Amino acid sequence: MTSHSEDNNLPLEEAKWKKGVVIMKKIIRARSEGRKLDLTFNVDTCRKNYVLKEAGKLLRTFRTNLANTYLKDENGNYIENPPTEPLEKYASMISEDVWKDFVAKRMDTSFQEKSLKNKERASHSKYPYRGSRKGYARIEQEMIKELGSNVSNIPRQELWKHARVNKAGEIENEDVQQVWNKCDSTLSKKKKINNTNESVAPKRKCQGKMTVQHIPRKVIHPNLPQWCNYLSSYMKLKPTESLSPIEIEKDIFGFDEHKEIINAEIIGEIIDYAWLGATTISIYIGYLYQNFIKPNHKGFFFLSPQITTHELPMKERMQKIVSIFLDNGVINKFVLAPINTGQHWVLLGINLKMEIIYYLDPLAKDINMRQDLKKLFDMVIQTYRAQRGSMVSKSKLSNIKWTPIKCPKQSNGHDCGYYICRYMKEIVTYCEGGTIPIDYFPSCRCQQYSDNQIIEVREDWCFYLISKCL
Repeated sequence: MTSHSEDNNLPLEEAKWKKGVVIMKKIIRARSEGRKLDLTFNVDTCRKNYVLKEAGKLLRTFRTNLANTYLKDENGNYIENPPTEPLEKYASMISEDVWKDFVAKRMDTSFQEKSLKNKERASHSKYPYRGSRKGYARIEQEMIKELGSNVSNIPRQELWKHARVNKAGEIENEDVQQVWNKCDSTLSKKKKINNTNESVAPKRKCQGKMTVQHIPRKVIHPNLPQWCNYLSSYMKLKPTESLSPIEIEKDIFGFDEHKEIINAEIIGEIIDYAWLGATTISIYIGYLYQNFIKPNHKGFFFLSPQITTHELPMKERMQKIVSIFLDNGVINKFVLAPINTGQHWVLLGINLKMEIIYYLDPLAKDINMRQDLKKLFDMVIQTYRAQRGSMVSKSKLSNIKWTPIKCPKQSNGHDCGYYICRYMKEIVTYCEGGTIPIDYFPSCRCQQYSDNQIIEVREDWCFYLISKCL
């Protein structure tokens, strides 16, 4: 945040505070002397869209309040003689010309007709919200409190249902009842998936070549996303076959001649919406690199999910990771590392220059509960620092900063892979400068990603595979 200096005789270059915030007493002193300070807020690039959206909502609310308070009577009807000048309390914010334009627009009959239609449309919602002034967050808090401490979050379907019954707990129309029944069906299906899918990576048993049909099968699954359906239709999903190896560019993982083998089991992970393995996530990283990083020359680097697997001894993993960092000169890049902890996927964002590690966990577990992971990457940074010959004072030898990021949380035992893929997509799209703001993910207010956001990950994966293999 910067501001013009109090000394009006200083040149423009010297009339700004380049560091720190403006102290309130300086603003008060300037106002008492009849001078105006021009203030600007420097918003981080990755937060700019979110800030502008929120500012737009506040502006619309402010305009509505102005109209309701000063242009309408007690019955909500527009008055015949509205004020011709802005109210004194808003004189410093609204100029006379802006106020006249605002009044003219609001008093225009076409605007009033459109406003009335929108109000009627909102009052006749197909699925009326019955949560009074509570938002979904407060409804969820109340439901968790009622269910007890063993529950940490509520499925979206249950929240939707709870928000659309009246005070007596009754459903008021047939449209809500139909969606209610669909919610019950979806919840029962997810419960079956959770009971039949283990939270561990499936073992690979299949090798060979997979053939491609030139005539698609007629079996189309209406519940599958478009590209998943396309892939399912054109591939013979035989367990003994695989596609031609997909080459992964060296700039992604730092490996020469790195290839991924795609077999029926891996494709099935996406088609069947199952737990994702390391190869599946590697392919998705290839999609991110091709579509977001390479075209825009963004400074990102990825650790291969196979390298970070828990199955390797810690010292061996540490040495491999340090070697990759040294061989590929990633000191000025932001490293994204999908980590399989043995039962679960988490994501690390590593700024090697600043020695900061950002921790994103779809289960929201504290990093101190993952001591092996913390110990491994503390060792990685310390060894990398030593082998680069970086000079660090004794007081900072172990001063590696771990920063947990508030992010959407999964609601079942198999979504973690999809969640970290979604995290990576948002980070490479919006975050710059090797940082992730602690409250970056605005969607975490909804606790979980929507079905459409998970479907988008599946479609991206299938589209990328089709573009590489067909």
